[in-house]
Amino acid sequence: MSKILLVDNNNETAQKTYRLLNDFGYQVLIAQDSEEAVKLTNENLPDIVLIDATAVKDGLSNICKNLKFYTQTNDIQILLLTAKNSSQDDVLAGADGYITKPFSDSILIATINAHLRIKKLLDILYTNNSELAKSLYQLNVLYNTSSQFAGTLDKNKLLKIMHTGLEKSLKYSLCCTLLLSEAKPRLIINSTKLLSDELLNEIKKRIISNYKDYTGENRSDLNVDKLAIEIYNRTSSGLLDINILDKDYLFSSINVADKPFGAVEIIREAEFSGEDITCFQTVVKQVSLPLESAILYEEIKEKNIKLEKLEKLKSEFISIVSHELRTPLTAIKSSIDIILSGRSGITNTIQSQFLNTAKRNVDRLSNIINDLLDLSKIEAGKMEYRFALLDIIEPVNHVVSTFEHLAESKNIKINLIKPENVLPNVYGDCSKLEQIFANLISNAIKFTPIDGEVIISLNYIEAKDINQALFYHDPSTIKTKNRKKITGEYIKVSIKDTGVGIAKEDIPKVFDKFKQIESSLSREVGGTGLGLAIAKQLVDAHRGEIWVESELKKGSDFSLIIPVAKQQNIFLLGIDNKLQQSKQNHSCLTLITLKTDLSDPELIMKEVCSKIVNIFRKDDQSKFLFEDNEIKIILSNTDKLDAENVIKRIKKQLKDIKEIEQTNILLGVAIYPEDAIETEELIDFSIKNAKPIFSSAI
Repeated sequence: MSKILLVDNNNETAQKTYRLLNDFGYQVLIAQDSEEAVKLTNENLPDIVLIDATAVKDGLSNICKNLKFYTQTNDIQILLLTAKNSSQDDVLAGADGYITKPFSDSILIATINAHLRIKKLLDILYTNNSELAKSLYQLNVLYNTSSQFAGTLDKNKLLKIMHTGLEKSLKYSLCCTLLLSEAKPRLIINSTKLLSDELLNEIKKRIISNYKDYTGENRSDLNVDKLAIEIYNRTSSGLLDINILDKDYLFSSINVADKPFGAVEIIREAEFSGEDITCFQTVVKQVSLPLESAILYEEIKEKNIKLEKLEKLKSEFISIVSHELRTPLTAIKSSIDIILSGRSGITNTIQSQFLNTAKRNVDRLSNIINDLLDLSKIEAGKMEYRFALLDIIEPVNHVVSTFEHLAESKNIKINLIKPENVLPNVYGDCSKLEQIFANLISNAIKFTPIDGEVIISLNYIEAKDINQALFYHDPSTIKTKNRKKITGEYIKVSIKDTGVGIAKEDIPKVFDKFKQIESSLSREVGGTGLGLAIAKQLVDAHRGEIWVESELKKGSDFSLIIPVAKQQNIFLLGIDNKLQQSKQNHSCLTLITLKTDLSDPELIMKEVCSKIVNIFRKDDQSKFLFEDNEIKIILSNTDKLDAENVIKRIKKQLKDIKEIEQTNILLGVAIYPEDAIETEELIDFSIKNAKPIFSSAI
């Protein structure tokens, strides 16, 4: 039945109109003034308000305004009953239509029916618009929630994102999430208010009962006493009591890889619509895939830690065994040297031959042990590097002079070709570079027949002039090798021989551990097959590259490049070193990037940098670099901090620098291993996410 509010202070005309409308089946209310009209409208929400303009004394515009804008709804249809001589202002005083007096009963009823149809259409339009707005909002929440799911592999963060998505899209009063994938079942409760003790007890029983009914599972470990409870309240005021359990609710299990992970239930006072149910199910399904990835990621991490421990045990075993072998070998070698020197008596020719054979094999065994020790140190991240600026010709000269006697014994000529111009310095460890060159030159001499030649050349080269495809001898490794293309300037060292060469199919194996290319000569010269593997590891530690070009019976050309010493290369090597330490110690590593477009940033940036370093300083290990208008700070620390906490600490420390608020300084933070696991990835992440220090967005 349609409701009509009649506003008329003339009792006689009001009663006449009342009887007419009532006879046509309308529910009629009567108000005598504006105040009563607004009151009755709020209480009864009529469809049409019929105002006799000739009887209202407090102004038509006021009453229309109050009815339209100070009631629970603004879509009420207002009709005026006006005199023929009414002014235009009265007619247009905010009403939706008017009828001039005198009028026939049929005109009044027809006009009212017409406006009732308009009211009905407006209600439908309002409902559709509201539902459309709600649907669009839910779709936007679903999109944002899905995007956030893709941004993390942390189970707890994924569940938090799910709770937030459900709260935003469905406005629940209570959300209960049961987790069964852990050692002990866990119940996470998110609510708008505090929970009564009675409600908490019933929630625990209800979630378990609903899960068993929904899935048909009857797990022995799932009972009230064994639940670990976590409660998060949005506000500290108000109290939810047990009556909330009588309200409408939605429930669903969470399955990960077709296995039960848990369940989620939401409750609210308003009923859930079909679209609400679809939205709820979508969010719950959306979280399943990233949860599966997160679980796999955790399993991989655990397996990696176990593998790292095994690798560490293996390296320690090799180290211990090698050291234990070294001690008696040293005594044997010293004893043989004393006998051969004649200090213990004169030896005959046959005895000397046997002793010399023993000495050669002791030296060979000693070299094998040294290679094993070096490899175990490198793989355990315990190889110590003493980087410094140096001329690369120095270690090359030293190694060449060491092997001249060996080359002469086979009548092999060593040609050292140096450039006319002075080569730029490199930043490297001189002893490790000597070890690289010693492995390459000794190999060249060993695998070159008598009367052959070994050519060693050094020259300056730019990245654009290097065929980087040579780094990837095996096409299948091009996609998997996780290194960026090289850029910048390098010193290239090539060791070319006229030896037996390497077959094309064997080239990918050259730098593998314990690999030695099969040939009659390789069997003759022997070896562990570790020399080139160690050389490659040491070159990688200098951020260089090593490769080989070879043909059977035409010799081999081993080449390596080491970056020219520049500020950025030096800094990157420092990050590499600390990153390796963090990987071995399973500790965090924080990289902070500061960037500004100030014309003279050095003074304020130095102050900012100094304060940041002091926040996280540990044994003076913090390092920083000025490069153009950018500072990168590497901080080695064991605190389990995320980027948000690091930024909070930095902002707190920098508040007393007044000038900083007037400068455009961007701050970016990257944490190993959460944000990235390699040097370039850490730097890229920190730069990409950099924002103004005191911006609300950071």
